[in-house]
Amino acid sequence: MDKERNTCLILITYHKSKNISETIQYGDYFNNPSVMHMYYKNKRQIEETEI
Repeated sequence: MDKERNTCLILITYHKSKNISETIQYGDYFNNPSVMHMYYKNKRQIEETEI
């Protein structure tokens, strides 16, 4: 989280192998070239160290 710029870098793996676990086969998709619909783990908070 970059509080100075008010941004948060988010990295995703969009092209996943077909043989991955069902628990990480999220249904991410692009609404348009600028907007992505993204699934993430439940109950995430920006204060977490993993984020």
